[in-house]
Amino acid sequence: MKIVHLDAFRHYGGGQKRYVNIASFIASRGHEMVLVSPPGVKVRDSFPGRLYTAPFFGDADLLTLVKILWVVLKEKADIIHTHSHHDHWMGSLIKTLLGKRIKLIHTRHVDFEVKNTPVSRFMYVRSPDYTLTSCRSIKETMIRSLGKSKGFDEGKFEPILTFNYPEQWGTPGKIRKEFGLSTDEKCVSTITRIVDNKGHRHLLRAVPEIVDALGPVKFFIVGEGPYLPVLREMARELDIEDHVVFTGFRKEIWDFYADMDLSVFPTENEGIAPGVMESLFYSVPVIASDIGGIPEVITHGFNGLLFPPGDSRQLARCVIHLFTHREEYDKLKRNCAVWTEDRKKEDPPGKKMLEAYRKVMGKE
Repeated sequence: MKIVHLDAFRHYGGGQKRYVNIASFIASRGHEMVLVSPPGVKVRDSFPGRLYTAPFFGDADLLTLVKILWVVLKEKADIIHTHSHHDHWMGSLIKTLLGKRIKLIHTRHVDFEVKNTPVSRFMYVRSPDYTLTSCRSIKETMIRSLGKSKGFDEGKFEPILTFNYPEQWGTPGKIRKEFGLSTDEKCVSTITRIVDNKGHRHLLRAVPEIVDALGPVKFFIVGEGPYLPVLREMARELDIEDHVVFTGFRKEIWDFYADMDLSVFPTENEGIAPGVMESLFYSVPVIASDIGGIPEVITHGFNGLLFPPGDSRQLARCVIHLFTHREEYDKLKRNCAVWTEDRKKEDPPGKKMLEAYRKVMGKE
C-alpha cells in the first residue's frame, strides 16, 4: 500500500510524534509512506518516506489543493491520511474529486467539541472512509458532537491508543550535571508544547505550597510556545524563579526523563499527551489532570496520581504525597515498568493502524 499523509500543522507536537512512530512501523513492513507538509517543519526531519511541500495557507488555498492532487496522482496513492483540520479539509476535497479511486482516513488527535455544521458534517461524516481517534475520549466527543447527523456511522470511528516509544535512551545524570543538581535533589518536569490549554499556570501556582512543605524542588518546564512569556512573568510574580527552569525547546528531551523523579501534566484539555506515555517508559510516575484520554493511560494509585483539572491545591498535595511516602512512590515506579511491558506485548506502534489501513482497502 502507498499512503500519503497530509499535515498542515507547523509545529512538532504529540500528533506528529504519533504518526511518525506509526509510519515508521508500517514502512518497515514494506509499505510506502509519503508526506505533504509546509516547508521547513520539524516533522520532515524524522518522517520515514518521500517528502513534498505545500503552503497550506488556509481552507481557500487552491494552490495547496492542486499540489496535493498532483502528489496523490503522481504517487498512485491508495490512501490519504490526514491529521489536522486544514489538511483534512483538503483531503475531503480530494476525496470528492477522486471518489472511489482513493480512500480517506482522518486521525483526530485533539479532544475538542466539533460544531455540528454543514462543513463539519462534510469533513467528518460524509468524506472519510474511516476516522481514527487517539483515545476513546475523543471518539466519545465526536459522537456527542455529530452522532445525530444523517449518515453518521459510529462503526467508522475507532480509537487507537498508540504508545509513543522514545526515539532514543536518555543519559542519566546529564541534566542534573548541566544545572548543578545532586542526585538526591527533587526534580519534576512538564514536557509539552507551551500553550494556554496545557495548564502550566496551575503547576506554577502549586509550586509555593510544594516548596514550603518539601524544601528545594526544581521544576523543569520543557518546551516552546506562545504562552511562555506569560509563564515567565507569572513565575516572577509568585517569586518562584529560583525553583523553576524554563528550558525552551530541547531536542534531547529523553535526558530529562532519565533524570526526573516525577512528571506533571496539568492540562485542561487533552487527547493523549505523548509525554505521559514517554514518562512511563522511563519509569517516572505521572501526576496529571483527570481529563480526556489521560485516565486511559494513568490509573490513579497504580502508575500515577490524577487530580481535578485546574485544581492547583490538589496538584500540590499529590506531589507532596509522593515525595513524602517513599513506599508508594516506589510502587508506582515499578508499575510504570509493568504498564510499559504490557503495552509492548499488546500493541507494537503501528500494528493497529496497519490493520485499519487493510480494513479500509478491503484486505482484512
